[in-house]
Amino acid sequence: MRVLLIEDELTQLKKLRTFFEETFPDYHVEMATNIEDARIKIIESNFDIGVFDILLKGKSIFDLLEGANFANREIIFLTGNNEFALKAFECYAVDYILKPYETNRLFSSIKIASNRLLKRNSSNEDNRYSFLAKAVKETSIEFIGLPNLNGIKLVPINQIVAVEAARSYSTFHLLDKKSITISKNLGWAEINLKPLGFFRVHRSWLVNKSHISDFIKQNGYSLKMTTGLLIGITDKARSRVFEWIKGFTISD
Repeated sequence: MRVLLIEDELTQLKKLRTFFEETFPDYHVEMATNIEDARIKIIESNFDIGVFDILLKGKSIFDLLEGANFANREIIFLTGNNEFALKAFECYAVDYILKPYETNRLFSSIKIASNRLLKRNSSNEDNRYSFLAKAVKETSIEFIGLPNLNGIKLVPINQIVAVEAARSYSTFHLLDKKSITISKNLGWAEINLKPLGFFRVHRSWLVNKSHISDFIKQNGYSLKMTTGLLIGITDKARSRVFEWIKGFTISD
């Protein structure tokens, strides 16, 4: 296996290099310590597994990853910043590990990445999502970045009531009854928000469980949100919603 380490802290880089020398001595390791070298390595190196820091002297590595082909590569983010976990979903990362980290956690991630490369098949995508979702849950995520014409708007997760599909767009309905529409489909929103307490109740709706106020059985089934928004739900989603609500119901 060929590994690319991108890390601008020399102490951390030495620790990573020693880890691979002692634990995976057969792996060939390349390194980059700044954004310029990282750009070249990402484009030119034939690495299989990338272990990347996110901020290199204040510059985000995500700018380098846009448009890169990672079809046969596995990425692990190793960072001291917990606000980028959602962005890691877009890169289909194996794991998102916060510093300081336990070497056992990194070892497990490397093994998963290696096995996935050796046994590549479509079913591994579900495992990829579940493993990263666990990593996201272990971080403290307070915002999601919504891309717009002016850049990226940071929206607090707890202010999002529901997300509505609008063809290839998504409309985020907020607690103050304002809305934001972005040029991302509902699938993108679901991937990013599902680990944070959101779930699909209709092909056109994703809701925040924290903002459900009523489960209404009248002319079908609907959810009333804390803002008064009424959202119809499918029969398939009804059982999941009902099971969730039963956990808060006081028995006679």
